[in-house]
Amino acid sequence: MATTHNRFKNKDPTSDTPETKESSRMNEPKIKQFHYVSLSLVETILNWVIWLGTVAYMMYILVVVSNKHKDELYPEDFSKGWKIIGREKDSSDMEWEFWSSLKLEFVSSLAIHSIGGFIISYYIPKFKALFYLVYTLVFLVYLLGILPVVYMLVHLCIMYLASLSQSVLAVWGVALSILASLQMDDIRHWQYKYLTNDSQHRDLTLFISLMSLLRSISFCLDHCSHKKNTEEKEPASSYSFFNLLSYNFYLPLFNNGPVMMFDTFYKEFYQPPRPFTKEEILSLIWDSLRTLWWYICFEVYLHYVYSSAIVHEPPVFMDLSNWSLAALFYSQLHIFLTKYVVLYQLSRIFARLDRLDPPQIPRCVSSLYTFTDMWRYFDRGLNIWMKRYIYVPMGGSRKGVFRQLLGSFLAFGFVWAWHGGNPDTLWWFMPNWLGVAVEGFAENIAMSPLVMRVEEHLSLRMRRRIRAALCTVTLSGLILSNMVFLIGPRPVTIFVRRVFYQGFPSSSLVCLTCLYFSIQTSIDLNNYKGGQW
Repeated sequence: MATTHNRFKNKDPTSDTPETKESSRMNEPKIKQFHYVSLSLVETILNWVIWLGTVAYMMYILVVVSNKHKDELYPEDFSKGWKIIGREKDSSDMEWEFWSSLKLEFVSSLAIHSIGGFIISYYIPKFKALFYLVYTLVFLVYLLGILPVVYMLVHLCIMYLASLSQSVLAVWGVALSILASLQMDDIRHWQYKYLTNDSQHRDLTLFISLMSLLRSISFCLDHCSHKKNTEEKEPASSYSFFNLLSYNFYLPLFNNGPVMMFDTFYKEFYQPPRPFTKEEILSLIWDSLRTLWWYICFEVYLHYVYSSAIVHEPPVFMDLSNWSLAALFYSQLHIFLTKYVVLYQLSRIFARLDRLDPPQIPRCVSSLYTFTDMWRYFDRGLNIWMKRYIYVPMGGSRKGVFRQLLGSFLAFGFVWAWHGGNPDTLWWFMPNWLGVAVEGFAENIAMSPLVMRVEEHLSLRMRRRIRAALCTVTLSGLILSNMVFLIGPRPVTIFVRRVFYQGFPSSSLVCLTCLYFSIQTSIDLNNYKGGQW
């Protein structure tokens, strides 16, 4: 549900296998990326003032454009909005409206889920997993009906049977077949006409089935590798069908994620109950308040900025100035971020009540300027999943450049197919794969003796400025490719033609200069955070 084309979007293992070492190594932040030397105070202030001023100007433009073109936009893209604000709300973001319409059902069900889990964990802990499983299944039957739930269970049965073969190829063959049945329109429509007549229920069934597929692949591939590694601490009984169901139907992470690997989930889920410390309670309260704050801010934002509705109205979009187009893109990126911050943080809060530690929420997109970091820090669970089950088994960085490129290509290709495999989003998939590959190649060049000798003649501050200037190219590609994913190729093509072709060199230089200041402020934030986001 995250794009115009697809309505759906999406702790490293601790064993000492080669795959685990590679995966853990790849997830370690490269500290040298973050600890650049600080610039002078004057230059730092200048960078921040220019960039924050640019952001403020873009937000002002968006409000003006939204008011100016409100009557030209499609009426169905708006709803009444909050009475206290007295304005209509942009409701054209189908994903956000979908989950917002179900917020009361999901939050109340999660609260009951956690309260029941607390009671059972302390008095009859051996029934905790059974309670959670039955509770989620009953909730799904209430929400969707019996047939969609049976449909999901059939997928899990098929995947579990494939895992019993102990064949990785068999597991992947079955998984890709299920994925094809979910994403090929004719096959999906044929299946769903027997499940439900409600379009919203069909959408939710598809989304849940796609998330379930990621979890079942994790379980099955871990199951296959279990017998090949005698040092595994988990007994074979941990790979029972019941544990697959418990893992897959764990309600806090069931609907949206983030994705947890099976072995991590199993270890944390079955740890003995213990009381919360004061620091843990305060952290949960703080995260709850932050989530509520971002939800309210986002809802208020949609009452004043109609960027999603404008994107869906080509005549209005094409009439905008270059600054307005840039502001629109900036808005859409942060709308996408805020949605997943709210959804993932809500899931994390309830999972943490069960002593689970799911992957962190997405990092702010304004602090990301490379393809590699975008994938590492946005959907962190999906990133770990890609590396552990596709990239590392294909050889990773241990078996030469070709295997490394092939592994990353297959990982990105699977994510593209998982999001629908739309031909238009090839312009998202291919640039992201090439971007990660080129960044790796550039990093190797930067570590070469020749470049290092040249850098010896430059001050540390000058090196930082040069690298920030070079990164404007990668940041441009990162933004444009992700905008293809979010709003489609046509608006992006219009922007590229206007700014980088018709507006060359003035508009192009203004755009890249603004990105330069954005990167410099991002480096400052990374230095402040010490690379720990």
